Amino acid sequence: MNAPSAVKPRAILKQLLRPAHGQMGAKIHQPIGPGEFLEFMPFLLLDDLETEGQNSGFGDHPHRGQETMTYVLEGSLLHQDSNGNKGILQVGDMQVMRAGSGIMHNETPIADPETNRTKGIQLWVALPEANLNDAAAYKDIQSAEYPVSSPAPGVDVKVVAGESFGASAPIWTRAPGAFVHVIEGNPSIAGSPGRPHETFFMKRDGEGVKIENQNADKARILLIAGDPLEGQEVHRIGPFVSTSSAGISDAILDFRMGSNGFERVSRWKSDTVH
Repeated sequence: MNAPSAVKPRAILKQLLRPAHGQMGAKIHQPIGPGEFLEFMPFLLLDDLETEGQNSGFGDHPHRGQETMTYVLEGSLLHQDSNGNKGILQVGDMQVMRAGSGIMHNETPIADPETNRTKGIQLWVALPEANLNDAAAYKDIQSAEYPVSSPAPGVDVKVVAGESFGASAPIWTRAPGAFVHVIEGNPSIAGSPGRPHETFFMKRDGEGVKIENQNADKARILLIAGDPLEGQEVHRIGPFVSTSSAGISDAILDFRMGSNGFERVSRWKSDTVH
């Protein structure tokens, strides 16, 4: 997929292929993590994860100050949260959870019966300061709800957030850098060959990204773009995000005390916790 001739394609800023690490029984490639999120704002975290068998999942845990987007590639994912939401994501479905002032949730992978695996992508996005204290919200979007455009022969673009090639998704993120993450195949990104789990962070010197697949095998990529939060400090410790270190301390205290957005947390446990 090439950028239109009138558009100047972006160059590559950084190219990463990190080895997977183990976490809670999952194998995770994490090109954006705690050590470099300030470089790639508004993106706080990107997990390319895989579990095998009936994994016990990621347990009951809190969030504050960010929006998470989870997309299922294989198997399915059970989600429950302290606001009473519960649902199962199937292949191609996406969950959008705005943590806002506070929420507790649980994610449990359900393996594909044929492959015995669950695969997915999770992205965390920092919220603008004006939305940090919004009430927590949650939405599941089924695969059939997303528009798909075909800008060139053999190219399908599934728009899961925002707008692309004239197609608008059913959701818009709160925090509207760019990067390309390779899910499958060996596409060329801005002239550089890509491999599965590899991520290309693009410079801000153009309007498009040149993506080509000259192989017979199918390629799948994730293209994400968003505006930085200009003039806003972002601090993060674990699942808590704020605009100051004091805000992080407040988040930890509020979670422990069950206050200021975490009122339901002390009384809530997911069905998977015994």
